[in-house]
Amino acid sequence: RAPGLYAYDASHDNLHTLRHAFQFLNTVSGNKSFFQERDIRKADCAVLLNRRLNHMASSKFISAVQHNWIHDNPVTVGDIRRSHAIYGPPIPPIKGRTRYQAPPRIPDATDVIQIPSDIQDALRQVTLCADFHYVNGLPVLHTISRSINYRTVAFPKNKTTSSIMRELKRVIQLYHNRGFEVIEIHADLEFESCRNSLHPIRLVTVGKDEHVPEIERSVQTSKHENRSVCHAMPYKCIPLVMLRELIRMGNTLLNAFGNYA
Repeated sequence: RAPGLYAYDASHDNLHTLRHAFQFLNTVSGNKSFFQERDIRKADCAVLLNRRLNHMASSKFISAVQHNWIHDNPVTVGDIRRSHAIYGPPIPPIKGRTRYQAPPRIPDATDVIQIPSDIQDALRQVTLCADFHYVNGLPVLHTISRSINYRTVAFPKNKTTSSIMRELKRVIQLYHNRGFEVIEIHADLEFESCRNSLHPIRLVTVGKDEHVPEIERSVQTSKHENRSVCHAMPYKCIPLVMLRELIRMGNTLLNAFGNYA
């Protein structure tokens, strides 16, 4: 009997009966016994890289390594799968990501957006989707663009018209600096007070108890990434400065690697 553990001697019992009566555990040390020291070290490197990438989902992590999205990376797909065989699936992504059913998409305004033949012209005019959400009581202004799927996050002090416009102008200028033109913003009724200030950009607001599906899904994805990192941290309390940087880091990685593998 090890300290704190009980052992059961099953040498005299029927193995077939035991197989259906008990659930036996695989230990990490037992799993490591099937691999060489070099393989274990490389599996540890795969675990460390996944932590540095915000605990990326396994399928997306494997795809990023397969397609060489991470340059000068010594980790291979075999190392990732070997780490799963030794340590099991990573816990933070399992706790942080849940299934979500996306609401039906609101169609674009056909009287404003024309569908050109050239792809570059089609992407030059941008439709933004915006919404507020809260992370541990911290208000976050989140935006995502249709077609481009580029995300931004901001932390206004309050939800007054001046604070919202200040952050929206920064987002609009960001697109303008890259040659894009924001022509439309989809949001809920919280943004109705900004309609006149946004002119000539058209503001499309949804009714009460309705949502813009792209931004709702993007908010859920962002929260999943943030929860994954929070579950991996050894802290019981996270200060606001760390929380803001955690959200910014998750947003940066979502823009770099996208939603899907």
